[in-house]
Amino acid sequence: TITNAASGGLRYTDNQRVIIHVKDVNDEPPYFINRPLPMQAVVQLNAPPNTPVFTLQARDPDTDHNIHYFIVRDRTGGRFEVDERSGVVRTRGTDPFQLDMEYVLYVKAEDQ
Repeated sequence: TITNAASGGLRYTDNQRVIIHVKDVNDEPPYFINRPLPMQAVVQLNAPPNTPVFTLQARDPDTDHNIHYFIVRDRTGGRFEVDERSGVVRTRGTDPFQLDMEYVLYVKAEDQ
């Protein structure tokens, strides 16, 4: 664009369109979508280490946030682990399982 300024000199300008996107803020916690609650799974008595048992699933109302999964309390004697990114709970170690025993994990989903 060329305009004639009141002082008699030429003024050169350029106009450009600017697009501004509004991003969501991280203000909502993730929540588990697994049902029923409490979550339940079955493992074979002779399951070897690294056997998938259950997959934790959570959603985050905020956009663009990765969910990570953690064990916060283990009442299984360390017999299970959770993959931080996929939420897959697997058997761990070589301690044998006991028949009719209830093993309890407390887990959390956390957005990053």
